[in-house]
Amino acid sequence: MQYVSTRNKNLSISGLDTIINGIPEDGGLFVPESFPVLRKNDVDKLCSLSYQERTAYILNLFLDEFDYTELLSITELAYASFEMGVVPLVNVDEGLNFLELWHGLNYNSKDLVFSMLPLLFKKAKEKKGLKEISLFLIAESFCTNKAILEGFKNIDGTAVMALYHEKGFSNTQKLQMQTIDGENVCAKGVKGNFDDVQQALNSVFGSAEINQTLKNNNIVLNSINSVTWGSLLPQICYYVSAYIELLNSKQISTDDYFNVVIPIDDFGDVLSCVYAKKMGIPVNNIICASNEKNILTDFFNTGVYDTKRANHGKTSPSISKHIEALLFELFADDKKVIDIMNSLNTVGKFTIDVNLLIEKLPYVFVGFATDDEITEIINVAEEEFDYIADAKTAAALSVYDDYSVDSEDETLTVIVSPNSPFASPSVVLSALTGKTQKDETLAIRSLSDYTGLAIPEQLEKIATLPINFKDFIDKNDVSNSVLEFANSLI
Repeated sequence: MQYVSTRNKNLSISGLDTIINGIPEDGGLFVPESFPVLRKNDVDKLCSLSYQERTAYILNLFLDEFDYTELLSITELAYASFEMGVVPLVNVDEGLNFLELWHGLNYNSKDLVFSMLPLLFKKAKEKKGLKEISLFLIAESFCTNKAILEGFKNIDGTAVMALYHEKGFSNTQKLQMQTIDGENVCAKGVKGNFDDVQQALNSVFGSAEINQTLKNNNIVLNSINSVTWGSLLPQICYYVSAYIELLNSKQISTDDYFNVVIPIDDFGDVLSCVYAKKMGIPVNNIICASNEKNILTDFFNTGVYDTKRANHGKTSPSISKHIEALLFELFADDKKVIDIMNSLNTVGKFTIDVNLLIEKLPYVFVGFATDDEITEIINVAEEEFDYIADAKTAAALSVYDDYSVDSEDETLTVIVSPNSPFASPSVVLSALTGKTQKDETLAIRSLSDYTGLAIPEQLEKIATLPINFKDFIDKNDVSNSVLEFANSLI
């Protein structure tokens, strides 16, 4: 299978090169020229497979340069430490299920991507005969940073330096970054805010001198994030698996459809579900659920995508990149995508005809939940379903309730649960008990005591681990830190 850039349909490369390159040099995204369609015999076979086997089966449809046995060895190793069948589908009521994506090491959905992608990347390099060290410089969200660091830890031929800003992470999150171990990984706090870190990151990537110095030492500077095709593939796999689990549990038959409700802080989850639907997974409607940072709700309702709105704070860069892939899906026109993305980059905004969104994506519905509604629905989930939901899952359940009332749609539904309740312990604890606990460590312990849920191992032992990366550096010192880290790899 070949892949093209969203900004150049004439640029066609293999799946192998897509995994290695990540992002096209033109700044777009790699997407498949076409999508495989799952037939009845495929579905029948998938019903008898484990999650690891299903994932290898789907990967092989997109990455035909790999053997199924190679992919299976990767997925089995990647998900060996996951609990409860990797991605359990939890039925809580008639016609209602939660798809839990958080049973990996870091108790959030990013584990599913970055436990596998580093192994896939390593195998792709071996197949191409590439010997240099790939040094990934990242500055993502906490969940993505931590999952990438853990995923690449001790993977030969790779190294990762993660940057994070001092004002954007909780104390527990900082500890998890500072206690990371492994000779090929490093975390650096940067004094300042999100923009300061991004500026430092861009200056390193844009420095010909730094890139040449690294190249002279057989090190290639690279980036990896949640928007590359290698990151989207594992997400497609868990939607396929959700359908298979519905069949295996006899909640639906092969002729039935089901709805999916997705928190859209990570729009890649929505995009991946759209792609799974293209492959023949019988998704009826996709309900997108946001919190009060509802830029995507506005986009789907009005056609206006505005990253500089006065309300609701900053927008994740990954959302804008996933929107680019969606625009390519809508228009199939790389020139149109370039024009739109240029507008976004220059003025922080673009507008498309909302009727086009309705015409091309009639099955996508959007909504958002306020903080008060999220608090209320966390209580509802516990009282009605005996289910403890994190803040993002609660937002999805709240929006689904509104959708159900407005649409009277009784289709069986799967709600995506991206995070463990311990990802937002203070919010969940306050909702359930009415008690405010600002100390996150105490909130985690109190939440465990109240719910009976076991604290994830990473959080349980965090206070006892040695601090390996403590200091916060000035943004102007990032370049020197990158070179120092690179020297340690030689």
